Amino acid sequence: MMLHPNSLNRMQKETRAQLEALPRTEASFIEPMECLSVSKLPEGTQWVWEIKLDGYGALAVNMKRDEQEYGKLNPKAPPELSRFAFLIGEWKCDAELKRGDGIWESLKATWEGRLILDGYVIADEYRMTTPAGELLVLGINLRSYDAKKKTWNMKWLNALGGTWVDLGTEELGGVKIDEKGITYCMKEPVASHVFTRATYTNISENRFTWRGEKSDDGKVWEEFMVIKAYRSKNY
Repeated sequence: MMLHPNSLNRMQKETRAQLEALPRTEASFIEPMECLSVSKLPEGTQWVWEIKLDGYGALAVNMKRDEQEYGKLNPKAPPELSRFAFLIGEWKCDAELKRGDGIWESLKATWEGRLILDGYVIADEYRMTTPAGELLVLGINLRSYDAKKKTWNMKWLNALGGTWVDLGTEELGGVKIDEKGITYCMKEPVASHVFTRATYTNISENRFTWRGEKSDDGKVWEEFMVIKAYRSKNY
């Protein structure tokens, strides 16, 4: 059967009008209905039947970009791990480094964190350069929490030097977390000073500040670096 062009146009207009009359809403996930095995077909004029010979079904899941690229905290992971979850994502940083002559030098940095190993570990990569682009620091922090011992296990891998550093060990006072921020210490394998104390403050969804202090005896501390991080718009 072939429809007359006028009839076809009328049907298209009627269909468009019916569609436009429907309530508008954003696309969202609709949970698929599983088959239900019954011994008797339901009765009633509200049911419409059709014969299904064969077919294929597919379910598409649209994950958020941040979950695809940066992972998701495992619901079975220790809840303490979420204290460092603010690092997840891309950060642009303005760094100030106090040189040996006492002059503060302005540097650029990036900080990128993600959840790895099925959401049980946080890995955050730090890269710092001079304004001319010369690479000064490149490495990655690995952070996990031992729920049985109630202790943090964190390490810094210096990619340029090929060295590992334990962060926030119990020997150095562990990791201290309160409403003001997060603080821990480390022994320096290559720096001119013996200890570094790292403090994360002003933590919010879109920014945080990292402060580095140095010491040779663990008692007297002097600030030598300040990093102000701002969340990238790409996250």
